[in-house]
Amino acid sequence: MKVLIIEDEIKAAKELESLLHEIRNDIEVCAFLQSIEDTINWFKTNEEPDLIFSDISLADGVSFDIFKEIAITAPIIFCTAYNEFALQAFENNGFDYLLKPIEKEKLQKSFSKLKQLKAISLEESDDYKKRLHNLMGQFPVGYKSSLLTYFRGIITPVNTSEISFIYTDNERNFAVANAVHFELRETLDNLMTALNPQEFYRANRQFIIHRKSIDKIETLHTRKLLVSLCDLKIKTVIVSKAKATDFLKWVEGFV
Repeated sequence: MKVLIIEDEIKAAKELESLLHEIRNDIEVCAFLQSIEDTINWFKTNEEPDLIFSDISLADGVSFDIFKEIAITAPIIFCTAYNEFALQAFENNGFDYLLKPIEKEKLQKSFSKLKQLKAISLEESDDYKKRLHNLMGQFPVGYKSSLLTYFRGIITPVNTSEISFIYTDNERNFAVANAVHFELRETLDNLMTALNPQEFYRANRQFIIHRKSIDKIETLHTRKLLVSLCDLKIKTVIVSKAKATDFLKWVEGFV
């Protein structure tokens, strides 16, 4: 069975692959894809897999956009950190889901439901797009106003309006507010589903930056962007060539 994994956090993708091999010996992961752009390009030159596991929040947007762009008939299992009430949206629209962190038992149940998923996979792309549109419309639109930070047993809420940027360092995640670095327990992937995209941008796999944290932007000869931050410890962030245009539109407030 050929499986495609769409996940922008390498560790999470590898953990899912390991679980897949534990429960089935016929699994072949044909690709690990980390962005909307990479996935759309992959489908243009590769045959459709037998099964797709897709995270929702990717570095360059929401994975629903992939399946609106490309007509897919393979069953999709969404991997998500949304709460149980929002997850009813998946069930109502005929999609399966796995709640992060993914558990082996739940993954096994998804494979048990695979025949049903194949039966309800849509052959008409217009109908498929309609279901995805319905799915997106049922998710909550509110964003977190504060994040919980942890230090030596003390839990401190930090207002998102005070956060300059969020970053990963040695598999630990930190929010920077008023020049203080607070440790978080949520992954950057999960945080992007909870933060207002008008204020926060996933610059790369390591950084989520707030609009106010940007000091200046330099265009490199590779057409990547070098973003200077208003922070003495972490001075610059690289934005890839592929995301440069989108990032600049976000900075201007056009997205």
